[in-house]
Amino acid sequence: MRIEQISEELYKTFMENHTLVNIWQTTMMGDMQEAQGKEVMYLGIYEDTGVLTGATSMILEPSHFGKLHARSPRGPVLDYTGDQVGDTITAIRDFLKHRNVMYWSLDPYAVYQKHTLDGKPVEGTVNQTMVDQLLKAGAKHMGFVRGIDNSAEPRWMYIIPTENYSEKNLLASFERKCSRSIRRGLEFGVQVRELSEEELPLLDQMFSHAGDKHDFAWRSDGYSQRLWNAFHQSGAVKFLVAEINLENYIAKLHENLDKQIELKKETEEKIAEVSSKKMLNRLKEIELKISSAEKHLKEANSFCEDGPILQLAAGIFFDYGKEVICLMSGYDDRYAYFCGPYAMHWHMLKHCLESGYERYNLYGISGEFGPDAIDSGVYAFKKGFNGEVWELPGDFQVPVDSIRYGLLQLAKKLRS
Repeated sequence: MRIEQISEELYKTFMENHTLVNIWQTTMMGDMQEAQGKEVMYLGIYEDTGVLTGATSMILEPSHFGKLHARSPRGPVLDYTGDQVGDTITAIRDFLKHRNVMYWSLDPYAVYQKHTLDGKPVEGTVNQTMVDQLLKAGAKHMGFVRGIDNSAEPRWMYIIPTENYSEKNLLASFERKCSRSIRRGLEFGVQVRELSEEELPLLDQMFSHAGDKHDFAWRSDGYSQRLWNAFHQSGAVKFLVAEINLENYIAKLHENLDKQIELKKETEEKIAEVSSKKMLNRLKEIELKISSAEKHLKEANSFCEDGPILQLAAGIFFDYGKEVICLMSGYDDRYAYFCGPYAMHWHMLKHCLESGYERYNLYGISGEFGPDAIDSGVYAFKKGFNGEVWELPGDFQVPVDSIRYGLLQLAKKLRS
């Protein structure tokens, strides 16, 4: 086993064909880090036979005692099912000893265990060997944590498999409320489109609104713009908004109301000639539809002062590797009636099917299940898509300079 620094071109070629490739381990993410003044290098993991079997991007940033902290976000990318994991970690650690590194952080983008939707482990899916080999190689596990930590990538993910599905079958696989909400959004005329660079503040505004509601702080450091700069030209990122043309929606409601009023008039005329239980029941149904249309019109007219186009939901999505991933999304709860988030995710699920991706990743959940979970509302929404819960192994730290790493941990312990 040997480690070499490799070119971006070779790194890209290897990543394109690996099943565990992800956006965090792309050269585009590396460019984003370099734009912030950080050093990035790309390492190849070679077997003794000379075959390139793994790779990782490595971000180097100042730490303590004049040493560096090395990070492999969602890496390294390698086969975590075999017995070579420990040797790989040891080899990379030894390579970093010559780079003035104190410790190395990693969080493999590999499934540790799958769970049912209510959080119970799925039998036969645990990869304990991966964790055992990491620990044997000297990696320090930060724990099988649950909850929401905005300073780290989530350890629990919500996945919707899309391989071998048609649109019809996929929609039918969702919970009834979810599929009904998708259809409602389509019936209302909700449209989903990509935002321009100039419209990115709209996305930040939507996320800030969602953060106020769900008690988290959206990044105000130009993160959306940096993602655009790094990924947009490649087509790997999409900034989407779901919106509705209020004027068109109101016109459609008026058209439906006029139709129902005409049907009521015709039905009443028929009842006047020959009354029957069937005709009376039909009249009641029409009257209910009229009442509903009038209610919807009143509600729609109350939004008119907000403008002719209502922005309902927005999100950041990546197309890369085997998946389409929703990195972040938010919605305006004033317009929840229009089902904007459902329309937006259905738009991307269809894209997932059309482009042949294996899965749609709704990304982070807390790993807590039940009505008292910190993200119970968000999880209830995601659960409606009837997907799968994937637990990742979590964060590890590999001491490279053991003495200074030990001093740093002692100092942190004393401060806390």
